[in-house]
Amino acid sequence: METLRFKVEKQHIENDLPLPYLVAGTQNYLDCDFAFDASWMGYNKVAIFEQKYYVPIFNSHCRVPDNIAKLKRFSVRVVGEKNKVRVVTDFAVVDQR
Repeated sequence: METLRFKVEKQHIENDLPLPYLVAGTQNYLDCDFAFDASWMGYNKVAIFEQKYYVPIFNSHCRVPDNIAKLKRFSVRVVGEKNKVRVVTDFAVVDQR
């Protein structure tokens, strides 16, 4: 297993550590961990990959869908909702070989 780590501050998401060496085509192999700042407390969060695959984030963690892990390059963003308020981040990009 390999874990991609992202830092989320307000509406900005970025890779938290240098990305590991990744090769496209893995299955059930890539996970994401998110470090959220205090502004995200209490929000229900979803990771959105390539603007079409929605994955719930539980305990700041989710799995990268296999259809995304096969791509050479993909984007991820986070959407959060709480009390009719919706917060959206910009995009982080992951490159694979």
